[in-house]
Amino acid sequence: MVSALSLIAIASLAAALDLESLFGSQYPVKYCNTFNAPYTCENKTEYSNECCFEKDGFMLLAQFWDYDPSLGKLVSNSTTNSTSTNSTTNSTSSLNSTEFAGTDSYEWGIGYFGEWLKSQWSSPTIDPSSHMPIDKSFTIHGLWSDKCDGTWEQYCQPDLEVPEDADLEELLVNDFNKEALFKLMETYWVNTADSNVAGDSNQKLWLHEYNKHATCMNTVNPSCFTDSYKEHEAAVLFWQKVTQIWDSLNTYEFLSASGIVPTTAKQYKLSDIQEALSKFHGDKEVHVGCTKAGIMNEIWYYYLLKGSVFTGTYKFEDALGSSTCPEYVWYIPK
Repeated sequence: MVSALSLIAIASLAAALDLESLFGSQYPVKYCNTFNAPYTCENKTEYSNECCFEKDGFMLLAQFWDYDPSLGKLVSNSTTNSTSTNSTTNSTSSLNSTEFAGTDSYEWGIGYFGEWLKSQWSSPTIDPSSHMPIDKSFTIHGLWSDKCDGTWEQYCQPDLEVPEDADLEELLVNDFNKEALFKLMETYWVNTADSNVAGDSNQKLWLHEYNKHATCMNTVNPSCFTDSYKEHEAAVLFWQKVTQIWDSLNTYEFLSASGIVPTTAKQYKLSDIQEALSKFHGDKEVHVGCTKAGIMNEIWYYYLLKGSVFTGTYKFEDALGSSTCPEYVWYIPK
């Protein structure tokens, strides 16, 4: 008879192999023994290993909902105050609702694993967002490392930045053999009107996110790599890690599981949207962002981190601050 711990090990290995097939080799960074390590913002004593503890480690993964602007104008001009929908259904889902772990660490509890295993037999599998059509996918904004009070630093190490005129297709596909990653980024890491990055080039957004945020992450530094470091390798693997975390957060399906789907026929109650997302984020609050017209355009998922940005464990955490949305929210189709 197979024990629960054996099943956990098998599931962990299967997940690791799946990521391996999508992204290629594991992250070539220094090993971090995180058994007694603290989570960021929970540590009571100084933790000195700069490659295994992120000093500003209140992490957040931001996603865009790039709705159709013409439909946005239509509802903005509408004077109808639609009523909210009841989106608190009891539907089941096989989507992951535990911590997101790095490729080297899976801290799933036995109790959760039992519930997850039952759900695989009783519920249809929902495709990850990287296999979803773009009109049913929240796209990537970026991964940020805030301080524990919600403030942040930016553009910390100019010498590690990737030049603005760099050809990222050449870098990803030819220099690092990451063609699948490049194609995924081209499709799902889109420079939208809300990104505040000039122009319509997706690559400009990727550069902006790495240069602004990742150069402030100490566990992403070249000194934390084990192999002979190649120029801009940290940037390539940072982009890979961002897409990996994003792919675990299928926001469209999280919402549709509670009956919340894009429409111009009615508004949704903000609290219903928050509750629907919280179910898949360890019952922690998720930040919902809106335009001034009350149109949902961005979602932020917060984490505390144990270990490296690349291989550590991301534990769900409540969002900081309040939503920028009104009580009733438009969720506009693309």
